[in-house]
Amino acid sequence: MITDDKDTSDDDLIYTRNKRKQLIESITAKGMPEDNKDRTTLLMALADMDRATLTKKKIKVDTANGDLQKQAMQLITAMYSDQRTKNLGNVFVSVHSNNTLTDDFTISDTVPGEMCDIGPTDTYDSFMGRLTS
Repeated sequence: MITDDKDTSDDDLIYTRNKRKQLIESITAKGMPEDNKDRTTLLMALADMDRATLTKKKIKVDTANGDLQKQAMQLITAMYSDQRTKNLGNVFVSVHSNNTLTDDFTISDTVPGEMCDIGPTDTYDSFMGRLTS
C-alpha cells in the first residue's frame, strides 16, 4: 500500500533498495548477464542505487552543516548576551565615531610626479644602467 505519509518515506526507500538488491542478485546469480536487456537493467538498477546512496550522504552532510551553523549562532548569541562582552561592539563604535573631519583642511604639498597616474617610461638598458652604477 502506497501512502504519502512522511513517516513511511524511509521505509519506502529501504523497500525500494531491497527490491533493487534482489533484482541485481537474480540477474547476476549465474555471473554477469550475456543478454543486453539484462545488462541494461542491471546498470540502471546499480545507477539508481548509487544515486540514492549519494543523495542520502549529501542530506547527512547538509544536516551536519546545519547543526554546526546552529551551534555557531548559539555561541554568538551567548557571547553577545554575556555581560562581560556586552560592550565590545560599543567600544569599537566609540573609538571610530570620535574621528571627525573639519572643513578647514589644506591639501599638502606634493612631490613632482606624485599625482601622475602614468609612470615615466623606462627602457631595460636605462634600468640596468642604474642598477650597475
